[in-house]
Amino acid sequence: MYKIKTHALLLVLLSFALIGCDPKTPTPETAATDTSVESESDRLNAWLEERYEEELMNSPITLTFLGRKELNDKIDDVSEAAEDEQLAWKLDSVATMKSTFDYQALSDTAKLSYDLWAYQAREAESAHKWRRHQYMFHQMDTLHAFLPTFLMSFHVVENKDDLAAYV
Repeated sequence: MYKIKTHALLLVLLSFALIGCDPKTPTPETAATDTSVESESDRLNAWLEERYEEELMNSPITLTFLGRKELNDKIDDVSEAAEDEQLAWKLDSVATMKSTFDYQALSDTAKLSYDLWAYQAREAESAHKWRRHQYMFHQMDTLHAFLPTFLMSFHVVENKDDLAAYV
């Protein structure tokens, strides 16, 4: 019995020793690769944050939905010229992203952000040709119904400046 306990104890100690010998510390090559992936991913995240802010500055309504008051005295430009300009901007941003960042050097999360930004541009481009194929007036999602609902539900009035922006 004593011999079995000794062997079991030795087996456990040997297992811990072998686990402790596992080379978990990154080699210099791995550490450099991890650093470059983080660096490229950080650059992409900062770049996407800047593009998102640019996009928001073209949509006062979206800013209001987010609770931000920067442009709460304005509404979105819903003209076809503005739609064309926004689509061109989005497609240009994707082209810039593809030429600026090395996709293979990104982390998995950053790759997802990269892919999502490109996907949104493709979706906007494919939907663009159908922009005139909607009913002008119906009970859902049209400007005449949206605007009053938006103002009543999302445009917060907390002071005189907010009231002036509301009017």
